[in-house]
Amino acid sequence: MKLKKSKIMIVPLAIMSIAIALLLGTLKNKYYENEYITIHAPLPSAELETLKMDLDKQGIFKKIGQPRKLYLRIRKLHNTSNKAMDLKFALNTDDKKEKLSFKINSKPFDIQEETFELAAGAKANFNLYLNISKDGYEKGDWRGHLLIKDINQNSELVGTIAIEIIKGGRIS
Repeated sequence: MKLKKSKIMIVPLAIMSIAIALLLGTLKNKYYENEYITIHAPLPSAELETLKMDLDKQGIFKKIGQPRKLYLRIRKLHNTSNKAMDLKFALNTDDKKEKLSFKINSKPFDIQEETFELAAGAKANFNLYLNISKDGYEKGDWRGHLLIKDINQNSELVGTIAIEIIKGGRIS
């Protein structure tokens, strides 16, 4: 008799397990939905494509877990010149409370100087992590510029990426 009850319980448990797995998969996708923005960046260029993010379009877990930590991707950071560039990045904003960190999927990267060399014609991928201030997040209208400088050329500006972070679809 006990054997029949255990077999009967296996079917509902299997169905519940599959349902939970599907739900978690859906939630995971919702977490990552609109978590990051990607652009392409040929250098040198006066002004590159604008990174635009609407905070209202982030997944629920992102809003709860790390709402002010933004993940921005720059793909195909491309040195279109015929000279190698030694790149350094700076964030220009009105609010100095923001914290900037990044990861470059390219070698060599000098951690102390926060620079990396991009050979002539080479491409690299770049991940920018930006922690915006509480005021900027609550206001829902944050703007800044990522300045890309070549320290081989006396820190000459070789590119600028405008960053717009808003709430409610008010991207200009």
